[in-house]
Amino acid sequence: MADITISDLSNLTVSSGLLLPVSNGTTTGKLTIGDINSLVTKTSLGLGNVEDKSSATIRSEITSSNVTNALLKQVVSAWVNFNGKVYDAQGNCLINSQFGIGSVKRNSNGDYTLNFLPALPGSNYALAGFSVAFAANNVSGTSQLCLYPSGNGTYLAGLKTESQVRVLVGNDNTGAPTDSGNISILVLGY
Repeated sequence: MADITISDLSNLTVSSGLLLPVSNGTTTGKLTIGDINSLVTKTSLGLGNVEDKSSATIRSEITSSNVTNALLKQVVSAWVNFNGKVYDAQGNCLINSQFGIGSVKRNSNGDYTLNFLPALPGSNYALAGFSVAFAANNVSGTSQLCLYPSGNGTYLAGLKTESQVRVLVGNDNTGAPTDSGNISILVLGY
């Protein structure tokens, strides 16, 4: 098993690195984490200037809520892979795999609402995703994934809250909303 090195995680420098034994059952290697400061900083934990605080004060200010909030902003909050062409009478799509998504509802052709479970702490998250585009005669096409607009001529999201987000999947050639049999969406931060 080869050694694994993670080197650029910014501000916190572990002087000689943090070495952890790693084993896959037959071979042993090491995992080296060099610089992990940007993952959790004093400010992200709500500690401010710790140099002027006693250790008892610092311990009382480090809460699970502070740590959770700091980490959630830096990782995938939810993700889903679903089939937009297979849904029940209420419009609930077939979810192939997910994390943090309770359900996906098909509102109309290419129009879906993702329901977060549990709800996210905020609504300033970022979305990324893709879908398999319509392909006539096995010629591959491209697809679009975007937030559902609040109305004609607006550039505002129609539904983007802590508990739900509404997205459109479209055919890039026509711009028309199109159902897809394989849609993957990531929700980053909150």
